[in-house]
Amino acid sequence: MSRLDDAISNVAYILDSLMALRNIYQTGHHCNNCGNRDCGYDPDPGQQIRFNCPLWRAKDEQID
Repeated sequence: MSRLDDAISNVAYILDSLMALRNIYQTGHHCNNCGNRDCGYDPDPGQQIRFNCPLWRAKDEQID
């Protein structure tokens, strides 16, 4: 592959990654806005977060 093909491939990969990240944050269900602090998974900044997690709870939601 030429250098131009490599550059285009890199840009396409970055754009695809950014679109996936945007989709994650648009769902609204991820660790950064979860109110369930009993799940035990509380990532620090820079660690991976979970999205669309079945344990996700709204901050004002009561757990019975």
